[in-house]
Amino acid sequence: MELDRQFRQRIAEQLPELSDALLRAAKGVEHLQAKDKRGQWTSVEDPKVMAKVLNGPEEYRRISAKDPDVRALKECFDRLFGQPKQHVEVEDVTKPSEMTDAELIAKAKQLLELA
Repeated sequence: MELDRQFRQRIAEQLPELSDALLRAAKGVEHLQAKDKRGQWTSVEDPKVMAKVLNGPEEYRRISAKDPDVRALKECFDRLFGQPKQHVEVEDVTKPSEMTDAELIAKAKQLLELA
């Protein structure tokens, strides 16, 4: 229990950074790079530079993207709204204590056949 408490504390201390990472994963990533004067790929974030790079020669730019992570998005929504309720239908509920030995054996065999 103490280790669990310590782990939860570590997570709580980093919650803003972890939340940001989860949201970035949920939204996906788009990235523009351009070759600098030395021929090295560098990230481009300034919109004016982006326009210049996109209008320049293709060999001096590259665009990459990572699709949104649906699991991360689901995690965000589950934390915000709670997990969706699930409807479960239950048929023929009999307490084992109310069943005869023969009924218990028959039920066990039935369950083994389903497995």
